[in-house]
Amino acid sequence: VPLDPDEHGRVTVSRAISTGALDCKEIVFSVDEEATKNRSASSAFYVASICRDGTAWKWASAEPATERWGALQ
Repeated sequence: VPLDPDEHGRVTVSRAISTGALDCKEIVFSVDEEATKNRSASSAFYVASICRDGTAWKWASAEPATERWGALQ
């Protein structure tokens, strides 16, 4: 599933949701920031759903664009 190529973090499947032709997963992923001279290292965690579309996995919910989420976080 595509994320911002400039970011890095971890992804874990927290739940598989599969019934017949429906093949989805709930994932928990982090966006990790390395420590710099002026900032400590940090991680932010998010939950999303992805579903299989043929041979590719695609976002089942809105693509995570945290800047646009505002108060919804």
